[in-house]
Amino acid sequence: MLASSSAAAAAAAAAAAAVSEQEQKRAIMKHLRETVWVKLAASPIEGVGVIAIRDIPADTNPFACVNEHLKSREEFVSVTAKELKALAPEVRDLAKSFFAPLDDDASRARPDVPRDEATLVYGVNATGLHTLDISWYLNHSDSPSVRFVEAEHVGGFNGYKTTRLVPAGEELTVDYRELGVEYYLTGTAGDGDRRARLEDQLRKAREQVRLLEEELSGEGKI
Repeated sequence: MLASSSAAAAAAAAAAAAVSEQEQKRAIMKHLRETVWVKLAASPIEGVGVIAIRDIPADTNPFACVNEHLKSREEFVSVTAKELKALAPEVRDLAKSFFAPLDDDASRARPDVPRDEATLVYGVNATGLHTLDISWYLNHSDSPSVRFVEAEHVGGFNGYKTTRLVPAGEELTVDYRELGVEYYLTGTAGDGDRRARLEDQLRKAREQVRLLEEELSGEGKI
């Protein structure tokens, strides 16, 4: 009798798992047909950006999660500016390019006042920098195409909504000032700095082209 009950329970669990898998597949197929809006690609603004692969209607979340019950909660660990400063420069700069100070609201009125490294605290993703979803790669614009939407409850997910129709091929952008003054200043360089970086990238690209042309020329003489 006990064996029979165990077998029935196992069969019921298997049936429930099958139904769950079917539901998940229905959700993912609907997503693939209707709500895959964006991809990561080279950005004319800065490095990598989020690009629309088809027209995105206004007031749409272009990063909506499918089968959200499978996604981990967003949790953050408090790390001081002093602790970040002690890291390798490449890691520190990468972290600061993604994570805004938790108390940055206090600096909005006086962004010119220096911040105390011991008390300035950043919220760093608890699962690290390798688990950031595509929405973290939004670049800044003073005339953004998406706006930030805070989670409705503790443990929920922050999100974004388009402010207008975004045509296919256009880069999606957000106003970094919504995320904090320091984050805005860190993530957006002045025009002169940006021009210098672009000129340096162009110089390196031209040098690479020159080397490739020399290599091809040598191949032709063989």
